[in-house]
Amino acid sequence: MYNFKVKDFINEENILKYVSDYDVFKYYIGDFKIGRAMNSPFRKDTQASFNIGYNHVTHKMYYNDYVLGGGNFIMCVMYLFNLSYQEACNKIVMDLNIQDNFNLFNVNNIPLSNKKFIRSSNQELEVFKKQTKLYAKKREWLEHDIKFWKQFGITKNTLELFNVYPVEYSMIGEKIFKLDKYAYCFTENKDSDKTLTIYQPYSNTQKWTKNHDASVWYCWDNLPDEGDILILTKSRKDIMSIFENTNIPCTGLQNEKIIPKEHIINELKNRFKLIYVLYDNDFDKSINWGREFGKKLCDTYNLLQIEIPDDYKSKDFSDLVKNIGVKESVNLLNNLIESHLPF
Repeated sequence: MYNFKVKDFINEENILKYVSDYDVFKYYIGDFKIGRAMNSPFRKDTQASFNIGYNHVTHKMYYNDYVLGGGNFIMCVMYLFNLSYQEACNKIVMDLNIQDNFNLFNVNNIPLSNKKFIRSSNQELEVFKKQTKLYAKKREWLEHDIKFWKQFGITKNTLELFNVYPVEYSMIGEKIFKLDKYAYCFTENKDSDKTLTIYQPYSNTQKWTKNHDASVWYCWDNLPDEGDILILTKSRKDIMSIFENTNIPCTGLQNEKIIPKEHIINELKNRFKLIYVLYDNDFDKSINWGREFGKKLCDTYNLLQIEIPDDYKSKDFSDLVKNIGVKESVNLLNNLIESHLPF
């Protein structure tokens, strides 16, 4: 009788039997502190717009890149070396020297990248960014899509007006990925350059995938030439919910930490009489980052800051609609605007 060990197939679950996701992130990213912002390893980044956090529900670690989106340790390796999911798993097994625990039927053929991961080389990161293209394949609107957006007070007409469509596949570089049942593509146009965001609201590993840079404003093309009120907020979902239910135009950058250029704010001031900032109310965090970033933006450019009160336990307008309904949400927003008039 022979004694032998039945070896594991190479996948996320089995990798985590032998190393932690912290070990993998540290191997490829270097030293980091959980939750602390750092420069993104995927691209040229002067904003410290990347962090790695811990989910206390799943007991797993995830990265978040404010431009490209987030994911788990395997997605991180996929982006770093432009690999497919299986190729990234194989690379982790080899690099962390745990290959003896696995069936090696395809590990020896792993296409190891010749490109070194050099955090200090902006030129190299720019080359990687240019090589990574993002595409999405549309599908038909289905009943579950309409129901999902309706909870935020958003209809199909508004979704299409704001260039939002359901999608079933994405392609990153030359790699094709099947997307979740709930998956949507947002498109932006800046200087004749079309960019995408893919949003999978219920994904634990890849909720956001983007190929914007930090200069792209959400829904800028949907703004009227001029108006009485403009709201700066932090997500396309909030922009669409506010616009559909109040007819107030909205726009915003891709994360609340960014301070926009002065000439852009001056252009908006010339087009709109009053500009309000409605960022997240992070009422359940030790530091209310939405409040802090909103205050900094308002102080910098003399804008008007409004915020959903803590009592509603809703961090943003779309959450508010979901929690208390369209009518009450609209009344609250109108009251906030009126109570913060500068005259």
